[in-house]
Amino acid sequence: MLEKLKSLVADDTLYFGALLVLVSVASFGLGRESVVTSASEKSVAKQASVSLSMPPPMAAAPTPVQTTPAVIAPTKAVAGGEVVASKSGTKYHLPTCSGAKSIKPENLISFESPAAAEAAGYTPAANCPGLQ
Repeated sequence: MLEKLKSLVADDTLYFGALLVLVSVASFGLGRESVVTSASEKSVAKQASVSLSMPPPMAAAPTPVQTTPAVIAPTKAVAGGEVVASKSGTKYHLPTCSGAKSIKPENLISFESPAAAEAAGYTPAANCPGLQ
């Protein structure tokens, strides 16, 4: 057993391989430490220069915040089965569907019923519950 250990230590390939790994690990650790140290030194130096160059903040009087009541647009009742579509689209939606809310006002078309929308060439939107 001792002979085997001596032959491994005497082998130059193993020695240089271990030396290469140790030098690599040490270099990586020192390089990482220098970046971490220089970054923390820079932040400390920056904080020191900012605190020396800027006067202390003055206590400002709070400014009153004026709030205006939110204007909520009235929603149309869908009693008659009204549907909406986009001029550039191929699908029609109920006015309460998310797809209908994303249509630009200048592109919005209203139909009295799904049948009227289908007669104009539109098909029901798949993500709008209540149209299937």
